Amino acid sequence: MASSSQDGNLIFCLAANHTHVEQRRKMAIMLGHLFLHMDRQSAESVYICCPFARDRRWQNERYNAEIFAMQLLMPCEAFETELSHHTACNRANMNEVAKTFDVDLRCAIDWGKSLGLLHWF
Repeated sequence: MASSSQDGNLIFCLAANHTHVEQRRKMAIMLGHLFLHMDRQSAESVYICCPFARDRRWQNERYNAEIFAMQLLMPCEAFETELSHHTACNRANMNEVAKTFDVDLRCAIDWGKSLGLLHWF
């Protein structure tokens, strides 16, 4: 969640019960919202933690922030290179790829699929 302090600085709050990997992903998504969607005048324009928002604008902004986060955590070229190092006979060791980028397995697989690199998953 993001809010602003009295002096106008943004404050990001992460759940203490989340793992380090989950916190990194959440922070990257928050940064995505900040860079892509925030009205420079107001921290309330950061679209984060709105589980009841169902309009298409919010869904597109969420998707864009998640893509930003994946690119930040797993840059395309580095991901492709790492994937090639851990692939043999069309079998990718995605646990090693995820470990390299310090992300969870599902995140690494989803990113590889969205890049068109894991069509067999």
